[in-house]
Amino acid sequence: MKVFVELSPFLFAYAGFALLSLIMDRHRRQLWPSIQGWQPRIAYALRSLGGLLLILSLWRCLHLWGVGIGLVAWFGVLTLVVFVLVMQITYFPKPVVGLAIAAMMISTVSVFI
Repeated sequence: MKVFVELSPFLFAYAGFALLSLIMDRHRRQLWPSIQGWQPRIAYALRSLGGLLLILSLWRCLHLWGVGIGLVAWFGVLTLVVFVLVMQITYFPKPVVGLAIAAMMISTVSVFI
């Protein structure tokens, strides 16, 4: 179970960036083609939740490794997550939304462990 605790910054960041990518029309058409467009309230909610998940990712890094290492680790986590998400959206976009939901659920449970 400790693996999920140490992966929680990655999972929070993955879910946050996936939600932020759903806001953009180009990525929304790739990731969720059945949705024509977001209403402004839903777009604002997705943007806010994505930002909140990135802040939770920062909090988990600071909690796990302290301020000195945690900030550096957070930037490393963000870099790795963006690379994974860009490659996945480019070459295999279908499971991104499902993986983001799973990442949110697993990382939320890992906070309470």
